[in-house]
Amino acid sequence: MESRTCSGSTIKFCKCFVLIFLVFSITGIAWPFGVTVRFVGHPIDNLELGKEYSLPMVVTNTSKLSRNIAMRVEKPVNPKDGYESLPELNLIKVMPDKFNLKSGGSVSCEVKLVIPKDEKYNKRNYEAIIISKALPDEFFGGLALGVEVESSVRFTIGGMCPETLNKIKKNFELQPSTLSVRGIRLGKNINIKQSNGETLKITNRGNEEVTLKWTSVEWKKKFSLPAGCEIPPGLNYLEIKNSEIKLEAGDTKEVNLAIKFPKNPDYKNKKYAFLVKGETIGTGIPIEIYAIVVVETK
Repeated sequence: MESRTCSGSTIKFCKCFVLIFLVFSITGIAWPFGVTVRFVGHPIDNLELGKEYSLPMVVTNTSKLSRNIAMRVEKPVNPKDGYESLPELNLIKVMPDKFNLKSGGSVSCEVKLVIPKDEKYNKRNYEAIIISKALPDEFFGGLALGVEVESSVRFTIGGMCPETLNKIKKNFELQPSTLSVRGIRLGKNINIKQSNGETLKITNRGNEEVTLKWTSVEWKKKFSLPAGCEIPPGLNYLEIKNSEIKLEAGDTKEVNLAIKFPKNPDYKNKKYAFLVKGETIGTGIPIEIYAIVVVETK
């Protein structure tokens, strides 16, 4: 223990080495001991297998001291929704990864994304964390402060990133979300619009043309079966006549549905719920929208 006197006050300094890490977000300023980082803040779409991509990163020393900076790549503990942790850290390289910065100085780094030519990486969304660390230097009688700034990098290989897909998904309006059809006779091929006076309608409120493929699919856990309904004994009992629908910007089109149950007494006076999926074609990673068709037989 060491004592120093300053303006009548006694300050005691512990000789043991104390290390304090202050962790800030990418927008945080670690003043007066740290660094700030300027880096691309948005996800990157449509990266290709077997190619390399370069992103700029600028690291600035905001402290009043000269600082040694070390860069490293880490896997996120909790990746953002829709993303998975980078499978191998060597897919991202930061150059230079070690350097010294004077007070107020900046260094431009290159963040290189190395995409292997391997199909296992295709149509996947990855996230990694780049750590910019100001290494602690002993000062103020043994107290040392180190600062880490975390920068997230998110990218999608072979398609659009989740953020882009969600924006596009909001451009679609599928009505109604649940279509009810009553009085269906067994053994008859019945056009739902002609029988019911209503069918599913899809609207493209976006600015670009899009094509959707329509299918009757197995029930998924994220959907609840409507009260009193059963899972249909055959998905092919619901037929989608126009299984691919092209929509110009602003278009609204009907999904042409037909229903035919076999003439089996086991299906009489039942209530079945079909799950219908519309899936975009040509967006890399497809956008999916769903509706429920409830059919009551007699």
